[in-house]
Amino acid sequence: MTLKSKEIIRLKNIQKQKIEQIKKSQKRMWRHLFWLALATSFFVWYFLDKSYKVFGSSTKFVFSAFLILFLVAVGYFVWIWNLRKKNLKEIKSINNKLYRLMKLENG
Repeated sequence: MTLKSKEIIRLKNIQKQKIEQIKKSQKRMWRHLFWLALATSFFVWYFLDKSYKVFGSSTKFVFSAFLILFLVAVGYFVWIWNLRKKNLKEIKSINNKLYRLMKLENG
């Protein structure tokens, strides 16, 4: 194998890993948000009786708990979106390198 073909194989493997990482993170995102919502629901259910002392009513407690859940979920979405965007940018640069290497090899 020549040095160029080794470089092409290495870049293709990196590209494949990045694509798999994007798919895994998007699958895991929904699972993580489900478990976070479930934990928040149990938290609200467990502390509902004690919420009268701090919040004055249970609706304020439930509203604040789900507001925090919403903010955490939005932050998590933004983090995953930025991770995906960064990986796609790296994949594009790898594609450009692969194109240049293959073009030089064939031409």
